[in-house]
Amino acid sequence: MSEQTFNAPRVAQSHLHAHGRWRADARAYQDSARAALEACSLEAYRLRRLSGHQLCTFLDLPSRWDLHAVLKKHQISLYTLEDFEQDLATNEELRKKRQAEIPA
Repeated sequence: MSEQTFNAPRVAQSHLHAHGRWRADARAYQDSARAALEACSLEAYRLRRLSGHQLCTFLDLPSRWDLHAVLKKHQISLYTLEDFEQDLATNEELRKKRQAEIPA
């Protein structure tokens, strides 16, 4: 995995510090880096630019159960209204196709 770095603007540093995610020690820096990685990766997942498997890889999650826990923590639904609407449309198409195949 390649390493990415970025310089956070002062306003972002202030926000992270206010929420206890930015301190001078190395552990806090790692927590901040992890929070940034999670935020970017989760947004890509939300936009459907990453699959669940890719997200597990990016966040070094050992299982789908861990992925589900992270998604729940960040209030990201596994099955969205868009998914439901797509499934409903597919179901309707298949129903019509099946009805056309059945002799009257």
